[in-house]
Amino acid sequence: LAGIVLAGVAGAGQSTIAALFILAASSIVVNLYKGMINPDASEKQIKKMSVGVCVAVGIINIILAMTNPPTLQVFITFAAGGCACALLPGLILGLYWPGCNKYGAFAGVVSGLGFYALFSLVNLGVPLLSTAPTLCTAPISFLLCFLISKFTTPPTKETLTVYFGVMDEQ
Repeated sequence: LAGIVLAGVAGAGQSTIAALFILAASSIVVNLYKGMINPDASEKQIKKMSVGVCVAVGIINIILAMTNPPTLQVFITFAAGGCACALLPGLILGLYWPGCNKYGAFAGVVSGLGFYALFSLVNLGVPLLSTAPTLCTAPISFLLCFLISKFTTPPTKETLTVYFGVMDEQ
């Protein structure tokens, strides 16, 4: 019974890894190759490029896995914390506050990444900033997203209708 459970977990992991390979390859091919290098690429060219990029990504990942850096956990934590601080303010305020606009969301992304990197990489003399940069950066990012949205052009009524439905005049 334990073997069946572990086989299920291993299968789920393999399918997730396969999906991530396909996603990485198609993102690179569609966004870079077709978007910038060869906009008139045929389906056959795109298929060949996708297979080539998928193989290259796989080889790079195997090499990285064999040369496991001692600070791998630092990379994972830095990526997850940076993404959270950069993307959550625009996502949450955009979903639940009709006043959020693209300028505020952009300010949230830039401030989230910038302050997270600053607090993580530079010792400013405050222990909390370097040991828990997400706790310090997220409120700043939310605040800047809110303030920039408040003082820039609000979303149009059409946009608000699409995302929030018919709204009463306030």
